[in-house]
Amino acid sequence: MLRIVFASLFGLCFLLPLEAQQKLTFQQSESLMVQNNTALIAAELNVSASRAMEIQAAIRPLPELYLEVNAYNPNRPQWFDMGQSGQKQASIQKLMQLGGKRKAEIDWAKSNTKLAELELESLFRKMRTSLAEAFYDNWYQIRKLEMLEKQAFVLDTLLLNYQIQAQKGNIALKELIRLQALLSQVRSEYSSARLLLEESGKQLALLTGLDTIPIPQVNKSQLDTVLWREPVLRVDELIQIAMAGNPELRLAQESSLNAERYLAWQKAMGITDITLGAGYDQRGGAFNNQLNLTLGMPLRLYNPNKGAIGAAKVELEKARIQQIQAKRELSLSIKNALSKLKLNQDELRRIRLVSSSQLQQVYEGVMLNFHKRNISLLEFTDFIESYNQTLIRRQELEHSLLVSGFYLQELTAYDVFK
Repeated sequence: MLRIVFASLFGLCFLLPLEAQQKLTFQQSESLMVQNNTALIAAELNVSASRAMEIQAAIRPLPELYLEVNAYNPNRPQWFDMGQSGQKQASIQKLMQLGGKRKAEIDWAKSNTKLAELELESLFRKMRTSLAEAFYDNWYQIRKLEMLEKQAFVLDTLLLNYQIQAQKGNIALKELIRLQALLSQVRSEYSSARLLLEESGKQLALLTGLDTIPIPQVNKSQLDTVLWREPVLRVDELIQIAMAGNPELRLAQESSLNAERYLAWQKAMGITDITLGAGYDQRGGAFNNQLNLTLGMPLRLYNPNKGAIGAAKVELEKARIQQIQAKRELSLSIKNALSKLKLNQDELRRIRLVSSSQLQQVYEGVMLNFHKRNISLLEFTDFIESYNQTLIRRQELEHSLLVSGFYLQELTAYDVFK
């Protein structure tokens, strides 16, 4: 009786917290991730900061005003002699940027904004794949825990009865040991699944920005439809689509363009600017009330931006090499992801030759025949082990298949199953 009570409490400890937690579909989880995830929010702020720098790059240099007044006139003598017979001077100067510096800086700032937007898109797609992995892993671990919990309850009850029969000498001790080993195995699998559930739950809470771990809600019929869908495009078509849409590759391409624009800006910075100005001088010049025009420019004895231009050329070459590497990696990643998806589907088809409902009917039939003592304990335990391994492997394959599909969508930036 104590074993039955313990098994009941064991199940309640698992089920009660789940009832109190928030239930979410994958779409709801994705919306929460967009709203609450701090990494995505930070990336969005980075885009806003880059747009602000575009505004800054478009601002022209302000004119500068200079004023000069007499502090002390030794001829009179008088402090601050600024009257009609005194002296004061005023001038205004404006830096005139030449060589397209302003346009080059604006183009570079716009490219930085584009980079920030692509980084945000890339981050979102990666986190969406991570969300799917955590979401469905959590859902499958809950299903596994429910199955193992029911088995632990049944086996615990059987073990109690077998202990009584063993004490009476009605059954062999080896049968009792066999049943104990099976129960221990089920409890070990339960503990492992619980640890995996907590880990995926923590990841799910972090991604969605929730303070508590949500409970995934999945429509099983819709999930089965998704599991058996195959990409409608060939691998070469997927690669072609990815070359135009993959955010990582577009980020590498934009990085190359960004390096080109930065180099153009640095070259423009090496071109000499001029300063234009106008001034008024009351008595300090050749004439009284003198109006002056000023022109200033640095003496170009050497290129003052030679080092920055050299560094920009190196960055451009590096960006071009990274772009070539990104194309290679993308092509190989798509081939690998598609191959893995098809392998998972093929293996899942072999395992699912027997449907879930048929497998459940067999399970119930074995349980009934065992209670009627139509099958031996050895046959019963062998079946339970095979049944558990089949279900667990099926769940692992389904989870891997789903993650492969989401990863393929991440790589191509395209719904490959529509």
